[in-house]
Amino acid sequence: MASKSQTDTIERSVPEEREICALREEAIRTFDSDIDPNRASLIRDISNKWANGTLLHYFFMETANMEGTKRQRDIVETAFKTWKDLGIGLDFERVSSPSEAEIRIGFKPRDGAWSYIGR
Repeated sequence: MASKSQTDTIERSVPEEREICALREEAIRTFDSDIDPNRASLIRDISNKWANGTLLHYFFMETANMEGTKRQRDIVETAFKTWKDLGIGLDFERVSSPSEAEIRIGFKPRDGAWSYIGR
């Protein structure tokens, strides 16, 4: 049996959900005073969208209480294939680490599915 200090170390080594999936804070882009405010607003809105031809990396969260069933993961991957086949200009690739992923997907019992998609 692990001692209390060993248990504390083990528990702290596993990142909490909010650490893994927290949205990064981004500074609001600023413009020179001679730029029309409407144009600045449009530039900000467009810069938060994925461009056609983007390869998006996704990761299924598999930490305690968040692992989805194979059926749930298959449904998500079928949706990604459907979107790609529609020609919306996005492609999707599964990666092995949340730090590599723009899209992180978790499944929580009795809480449905969720994803921080980045943009």
